[in-house]
Amino acid sequence: MKYRKLPFNLSLLKQGGPHLPISLFTHNFSSIDQLKDYSVPGNSYFPPRQIIQSLHNNLEHALKYAPQNNQRLSESLALFSNVTKPNTLIASNGVSEIIAWLSSLVIRHSLFVTLPTYSPWIDHASKLGIKIYAAKYRDENLYQLTKEQFVIAVRRSRAKNVVICNPNNPTGSLFSYRDLIWILERLANLDNVIVDESFIDFSSLSPPSIKNAVSEFGNVWLIKSFDSSLGMHGLYLGCTISNEKNIARLKRHMPHWSINGVADTSLSLVQNEHEAYQVSRIKTINDSRYLAHCLSHLKVFRVSPATSNFVYARLSPRYDGLVLRNRLLANHACLVHNCQAYIGATQQHFCFASRPQEQVNGLISAMMRELYWMKSAAQKRAASGQAEPNSAVLNPTHKKKARSSKIPLPSSHIFRKP
Repeated sequence: MKYRKLPFNLSLLKQGGPHLPISLFTHNFSSIDQLKDYSVPGNSYFPPRQIIQSLHNNLEHALKYAPQNNQRLSESLALFSNVTKPNTLIASNGVSEIIAWLSSLVIRHSLFVTLPTYSPWIDHASKLGIKIYAAKYRDENLYQLTKEQFVIAVRRSRAKNVVICNPNNPTGSLFSYRDLIWILERLANLDNVIVDESFIDFSSLSPPSIKNAVSEFGNVWLIKSFDSSLGMHGLYLGCTISNEKNIARLKRHMPHWSINGVADTSLSLVQNEHEAYQVSRIKTINDSRYLAHCLSHLKVFRVSPATSNFVYARLSPRYDGLVLRNRLLANHACLVHNCQAYIGATQQHFCFASRPQEQVNGLISAMMRELYWMKSAAQKRAASGQAEPNSAVLNPTHKKKARSSKIPLPSSHIFRKP
């Protein structure tokens, strides 16, 4: 099997971290058309082309002049998000900024998370000396916990603060609206419960968002990123929703201008595009379901339910996940997201971003070719008497353990079994 040489630096994959900027692989986007990206979850159908053109036409002013103040931006974001109480929402420069603020201002002593999960929660807590307790999602349970299992795990850990990503990044684990409200009612004695709904728009046709119920709780914060849902990751546009007292407390620390001019302009342009956004959302949901179906059909992945604009899957231990990732990029220009850098995941876990069905077909075709090559190479080595498959395919006896994160949490801080 021969391939033409593709201009991608595979050594960049060794830099680690849950996410690698696409700009690294494309020389600051100069060769973006040569890359087929399946690593960054987004919205392939939004924004409409006229929005991009309008943003281009207004770019000079967006860069030259200051944006609206945070109060006006928050009102605009509440209107676009159908939040019924605008005074319970505050806009932010993405969710990473909010995670940093909440970690520094309200989270004390201890934090409970599920693993694997969005890494900034663990990163910030570790830097601040906050103890981390965790329950790990299991492959055999398709990365799901019941509401009872979750509450029991939190109570046993005795953590003072909890983060719930709904759906979870990267596993896609999802609580229903009713189950999440049930959980919040039983965790009302904790200092803070933070719910991350950054990917909830793609969870179902009727997303189980608690955005208009969160203000009824004294200790609950909801955070949301709009970058993925709007299909514009460069915006870094996010928000926090809570009761008025909590929002007033947070506002005392937030800067007067917390959103850049490009994000402000983009938000003003999409305000009247609700119908186009809903159409794009439904198409993305269908794409995710199609992707999950195709991955399952390969018979080498344990695939989680499609509850977001990405699909989490574990590769059979007979195949080396890192070799598959590298060969997809080197031979087919397909960049996929291997989850080895996530605490609680291994090199066998992948998070595939949903794409239009014809692009998914291209990825599946490339994977079929590489999986066939890996299996054939292992068979040839076995026939020649080599005991070890030389890292293309894992040992058929499965005795070789898949490599997990290089940054394990202190065992004394982990509550593993719910």
